[in-house]
Amino acid sequence: MGASELEKKLSKDKANLEGLGADPVTDMDSEGGGQANTVNGDDYNSIGRAKTGSTDVWLTPDYILKWVHKEFGYVGLDAAASSDNSVAKHYIDEDMDALETPWISKDVVWCNPPYGKQAKKFVERALDQLDKGNCDKVVMLLAVRTDTKMFQDLIFPKARRIHFIKGRVKFKRAGKSKPADRPNFASAIVVFERQTQIPQPDLADYVHVTWGPVV
Repeated sequence: MGASELEKKLSKDKANLEGLGADPVTDMDSEGGGQANTVNGDDYNSIGRAKTGSTDVWLTPDYILKWVHKEFGYVGLDAAASSDNSVAKHYIDEDMDALETPWISKDVVWCNPPYGKQAKKFVERALDQLDKGNCDKVVMLLAVRTDTKMFQDLIFPKARRIHFIKGRVKFKRAGKSKPADRPNFASAIVVFERQTQIPQPDLADYVHVTWGPVV
């Protein structure tokens, strides 16, 4: 890389950091996503999902969904979707607001939430809906930020299973997946279940941790 190319790259990197706000470190410590409220001018709605095409929208790839069906059963509700990207017959879109609309399903609830500060709110909402008996199992695709309150206070103590995915997930953008659509963070499948589903009370304080590819 020549001197002029290096200078251009450093200038671009500086511009990207400036897009994260006055304090990028604070934005990156956002309970699970590493995305600021606004990035390079992208507009966010009330629940934190950016308009399609921005760095906050990572659509669930088909191979992830196939693995989820095989491991956990039929997905009956997509709790963070839109009409053009839902992975289930029933879904909750931005207008319905998943943080307000009940997650009612007899089947597995899938949730690939907006990455960023809102991710923790979706985890809290999942636990709330399980406690209220609106669903029995919620499977979530989350960015791995093990030092955050989301992992330390909610996921590690309360999840039934955490599967750390080998490699970076090949997310979809507008129905396609490209090498550039692999994020700069690792991902995990996190499973929460209603307490009544656990047959052995002595196992309630333990989480099943697995890792590897999803195939």
